[in-house]
This record gives sequence, C-alpha cells and structure tokens, in this order.
Amino acid sequence: MDAIEVFGRVIGAFYVVAGGVVLRLAPGNHTMDAMLEALSGKPDGVERRRTWILERVAILTMLGGIALAFLSRWALVLFALNIIAQIAYLAWAAKALPPESAEEARGRNQTRNALVVYMVAFVLVLALDGQGRLLPWSASGPLAAMVLVLAGATAFLWWARRGAAGLPRLPFDPATIDQEVARVPDLGPYTPPARVRLSPRRFDHSLYDADNGDGVPLNRLDLEPELLNRLYHFEDAYEIFYDDEAEVLDALVFPDEATRDDWLAEGDALAVALEGVFGPGNASFVPPAATRIAPVPDIPPP
Repeated sequence: MDAIEVFGRVIGAFYVVAGGVVLRLAPGNHTMDAMLEALSGKPDGVERRRTWILERVAILTMLGGIALAFLSRWALVLFALNIIAQIAYLAWAAKALPPESAEEARGRNQTRNALVVYMVAFVLVLALDGQGRLLPWSASGPLAAMVLVLAGATAFLWWARRGAAGLPRLPFDPATIDQEVARVPDLGPYTPPARVRLSPRRFDHSLYDADNGDGVPLNRLDLEPELLNRLYHFEDAYEIFYDDEAEVLDALVFPDEATRDDWLAEGDALAVALEGVFGPGNASFVPPAATRIAPVPDIPPP
C-alpha cells in the first residue's frame, strides 16, 4: 500500500466522521423544527424538507467515506450521487431558503466550499479507479460495513423523529396535560401566588412567584388547557435555544431574527394571558439576559 492509497483511506475516514457529525445533529434538528412549528402554530414544510435532505446527504457522505476507506469501487457511485444531491440542494435552497443575514450568507458559502472540496476528493477516487487500485463491486468487506452503517443511521433517524413527534403539538391535546398531571403525586392543597413572573430558567421552573422568587409548578395551577400547553411549549423552546457558549447565564441563541422575535412576542402574549388569571398588573415577562443570532450551517464544512 503506497502513499496515494493511504491518502485515499484517510480521506475516506474523514468523510465517515464528517457525515457522522452532521447526522448527530438530527435529534436537535427535529426538535427545533417541532419547536418552531409550535411557536408559529403551523407546519414549516421548508425547514422539514431541509432537514430531510441534509440527513440523506450525511448518510451518503458516510457511505462514500466507508467505500473510499476500504478502497472500494462503490466510492465512484456514492461520491457521484452525493455531489448531485448537494448541487440539487444548493439550487433548491437558493430559492426556498435565501440567506437573510451576513452570517447565513457565510454559512451558504461554506456549504459551497465544502462541495468543491468534496468534488476534489471525487477526482482522487477517479484516479484510484483509473490505476486499478479499487476493490471490485462484490468485495464483501466494504459492503458489510456500508450495510451496517446504513442500518444504524436509519434506526438513529427513526429514533430522532420519534423523539420530536412526542413533543406537545398544536392544536392542544388534553391528554397531554392529563398525563403530565397524572405523574405528579398528590401533595395536598396548593395556594397559588398573588403575582407571577414568566422567566424560564434552565432545568428549573419557567414561572415564579414575583414576591418571593419561589418556582411555581405549572401543573398545580388551575389554568385553561390551551394556556398551559402554550406555557409548556415556551418552556421547551427555552431549553432548545439555550446558549451553552455564552459567558452569562440565561442567554439564548436563535437560528434567525424572526424566530427570536416570535419567541419574545409569545412571552409578552403569555404575560397578558396570565394577567387574565392573576389579575391586571400581576403577571410579567422577563426576557433572557442576552440573545444572539447564529444560523446553523447547511452542511458543516470539512
């Protein structure tokens, strides 16, 4: 095995990892899609289609990487299909998802650059095949590895979609709240606070007593099911958008300005709705300490 074969195997291994990194984002992407739909109250077919396409590109990237790492002729087909898929995605995204900010434009450029690098890697595959260095189609080692990875990726995506499908959805399903309340033991009578503050905190409550700062359990309040469901959605979205990289606590990162504005507007609307329960002036919404916009790249560049 000489230098060019070693280089090909290394490039193949790299694309196995790169595809796995993109696929690993699937649970978060499906949950994000569900949260955005919950906030807007309507399905977002464009975002779901984007997620679907990128997941398939990730699988093709992994399979092509395995084929190249084994120096299998299957790399010819898989790399070619992946290039076609990425070109088709960029053409579709240019119309369906045009960049709306400088950051989104940079992310789209990174995707194009990643495609160019991938095409260069395809030239390497063609060179290896031209020199007769690739294993035949029927070689069992790469086929077995690709089948195993394909089966694992399919099961992982099924799990990711199933997890997102289990989130509360609009329109409100009373059984969702009934099940939530049923999991709470009978703690006796509960006296709700006179004034509340809507201010979600990570791994904590979203509603607090405005006078003493104690957390207020949502499922112990006598709220209309629709309002309770909206509060759960709002709380879940806070967890999804939480900014782990921020230097301050209580910071959120949104994929775009529209999503941020929708979430903040929902907080104001919920405060108004809570005033209908606790009385005028007895409910307020406190926005997070900091927010920022960080569009998710289409395809992480190599």
